[in-house]
Amino acid sequence: MISNRHKSVRGSRAFTLIELMVVIGIMGIILTISIPGIYRYMHPNALQKAVDDMREACRDAREMAVMRSTTTILAIDLRNRSFSVQGASAPRPENALPGEMFAEPPHTFQASGAGKTYHLSDQVQIEGLGINGLDWTDDEHAEVRFYPKGTSEEFSIVFRSGSGDLRNVWLDAITGFAEFEVDPQKFRHR
Repeated sequence: MISNRHKSVRGSRAFTLIELMVVIGIMGIILTISIPGIYRYMHPNALQKAVDDMREACRDAREMAVMRSTTTILAIDLRNRSFSVQGASAPRPENALPGEMFAEPPHTFQASGAGKTYHLSDQVQIEGLGINGLDWTDDEHAEVRFYPKGTSEEFSIVFRSGSGDLRNVWLDAITGFAEFEVDPQKFRHR
């Protein structure tokens, strides 16, 4: 009886070699899956950041237009390679007559990105810019309008990385939502 009790106590205090190998294997699989994500977090891709920033700015401009019931502008400065969300006008008071002058109330609503300026990395260039079917690539400044009902002007921008990769961000004019494409064969026309 003493020997059986001694075996059960001894067996419960240690892991077998197979159990250790299974745990180490699971840890290896988890590390293999998570390392690329950690690397991308530590070393952001400049081209993807440009796409993400443009989509965020478009979302904020649309949000501001809908929430304030006023036209909002996404201002793009091609010379300085930056863009920002700006309020365009205050809503007309409900009791105002057509053509009547009225004082503009102070802006009280701030969208999460209103006033924030996004700057492109030196590794990213604007390859093309189109608004409402017109090419604005060679201009210094362009504006895209977002309207109170959630619509927007037609807009398409193409970013090029230093390695030659291209990304296209465009607005669906009916919904005002920004989409993007990585396949140059599927890019939206300017």
